[in-house]
Amino acid sequence: MNTRENAFRAGSPYSASDSGGFVGTPQFETDVLTPVVTGMVSPQQVAFISRQ
Repeated sequence: MNTRENAFRAGSPYSASDSGGFVGTPQFETDVLTPVVTGMVSPQQVAFISRQ
């Protein structure tokens, strides 16, 4: 599994790809899910990291 350095930021949404094997952050302007963790077999769920 690979993670981009400083990939998870407080106050940012994250989602699992339904077929790409990664967790990413959505780019709402372009409807693209940008990978931040790759190399996963079956990622699931969504997380919201609190700013506090």
